[in-house]
Amino acid sequence: ADEAGAVEITVSDILIPKQIQVESGKAEVGKDAVNDAAQNIEKGGEVSIPVADVSEDAKSAALPVESLTRIAEKEAVLTVEMPAAAVTMDTAALETVAEKAGDHASVTLEVAEIPREDLTETQMAAIKKLDQNLVTAISAELLVNGENIATEADNGFGGGKVTVKIPVKLSSKDFQVVYIADDGSTTVIENATYADGVLTLELEHFSTYAIVQDSMLGDTDGNGKIQTNDAKLILQHIVRMPVELNLDAADVDGNGKIQTNDAKLILQYIVKIITKFPTQA
Repeated sequence: ADEAGAVEITVSDILIPKQIQVESGKAEVGKDAVNDAAQNIEKGGEVSIPVADVSEDAKSAALPVESLTRIAEKEAVLTVEMPAAAVTMDTAALETVAEKAGDHASVTLEVAEIPREDLTETQMAAIKKLDQNLVTAISAELLVNGENIATEADNGFGGGKVTVKIPVKLSSKDFQVVYIADDGSTTVIENATYADGVLTLELEHFSTYAIVQDSMLGDTDGNGKIQTNDAKLILQHIVRMPVELNLDAADVDGNGKIQTNDAKLILQYIVKIITKFPTQA
């Protein structure tokens, strides 16, 4: 289905109403719209394109290369607000992306959460080695003809700075964000901070990133407490209701499956019939 919305492309303190078209999860940002924004922006300002305001399902946005160049010429930054994350490219990153795009009219920014079941065996094996629980995985790419032009192997953003802000619920301060390479090797992203439900990363390239944390066994909803809702989520998951729960925290009996016994044990723990789960004995 097509979606269209009158959104505000924010240019520092100047608001310019423009149209963003979204079809099948892909947003098309008109060249004239962004060029107008680039023309009005002050040196060192920011152009912000709120795709998420138009569609909660958008996973990608086609950005005019000419507009990226114009924004960079103003020594400005560009922020694209996608449903999965807000991505900000500084001047150097914009220049690098425009140069790599060459004669192509647009580049496609694609940012999306990867469902656990869609992760490859190599990726899941890499995550398992971290000995922490997977919260979510994010794929970030800048595509030209279907190829990611911002990979580590391709020198990423050429020294430019890209900031990615991801709304996510973390129940532990002991979290990590790791880059997972194609061969399954992992690299911890050092510049990662978490505040007010938003995880902020500074990235040098785009690829697949996993967010992992130490979780409390039985805390299936990730709120840092073991409550009746944790058992409720397990039962809903068993009957295939669309709920989000930490599968690793839910398997309290340690048999590798999510079953009614896990919910039963959590309830017994809450009313102090048991003081430990079987895996903790």
